[in-house]
Amino acid sequence: MIKIAIVDDHQIVRQGLKNLLEVSKDFEVITQAANGLEFLKILATDAIHPDVVLLDLQMPTMDGYETSIKLKEKYSQIKIIILSQRETKESIKKVFLAGANGYLTKDTDFTSLHLAINRVYNEDFYFDMKFSNVIREAMVIKGEMLNINHLKKSREKILSEREIEIVDLISKEYNTGEIADKLCLNYRTIESHRKRIMTKVGAKNFIGVIIFAIKNGLITI
Repeated sequence: MIKIAIVDDHQIVRQGLKNLLEVSKDFEVITQAANGLEFLKILATDAIHPDVVLLDLQMPTMDGYETSIKLKEKYSQIKIIILSQRETKESIKKVFLAGANGYLTKDTDFTSLHLAINRVYNEDFYFDMKFSNVIREAMVIKGEMLNINHLKKSREKILSEREIEIVDLISKEYNTGEIADKLCLNYRTIESHRKRIMTKVGAKNFIGVIIFAIKNGLITI
């Protein structure tokens, strides 16, 4: 069961999401907070942390952008899905650069939300492909912000054709099982490839791998 936190300044939104999510046996909402600062205080005192946080952008005291940055600094294992009314290029880029693992608008249906949570939990990232051009721009920007020496070192670690194929499929939202079926490999082999690719590139998560691949012309979105 995936443990969920909901951070939104509207109680009715938090309760509505909780009721919706807990209809599924896949999810358990263990934490709620009205803003980022309150959420960080909860994390500092609770022994059990959520696997995924659904995070609003516009909140008083500490908004979603600042919260994302602080979560990645202190609790990098928690996956972040932004759930916002905003869908401007600027807000999506800013969210991505802050370290979010996924982005959905608040008019998203439950099927998409369910998919996004599972993808972020199992595959490390999920973005609706209607934002693909904006995401690509953000990835390139983030790539340019990486340490130059690290990039030079990373470029020496060439990915194999099979590894590039796997990165490309993941960037197109194929999950591990679907990739295994498509490439006629078993699930564990794909998982081993994923871990090996991240080690080669020196990435903390698979978003870092995709940034590397785009930056070096290995894949396109």
